[in-house]
Amino acid sequence: PGEFQQLLAERAPSIFYSSELGAKYFTYTRSGQTHFVLFDDADTLAAKLAQLTGCGVQTVFALYPDAAGLIPS
Repeated sequence: PGEFQQLLAERAPSIFYSSELGAKYFTYTRSGQTHFVLFDDADTLAAKLAQLTGCGVQTVFALYPDAAGLIPS
């Protein structure tokens, strides 16, 4: 999470949403190479959970840092 936040702060990228992937992404160039960063946040995870619930899935596994924004305090 720290490296990701640092990358966001350094690059200040335009962030896009891909409905096909159900995730957000941005690109940046470093040392002549283009990098594609695909990520979830609380909004995209909530949308995925809603879709899974609609399909009858009752239990999911998510890493805490990724799902922390969805867990009530």
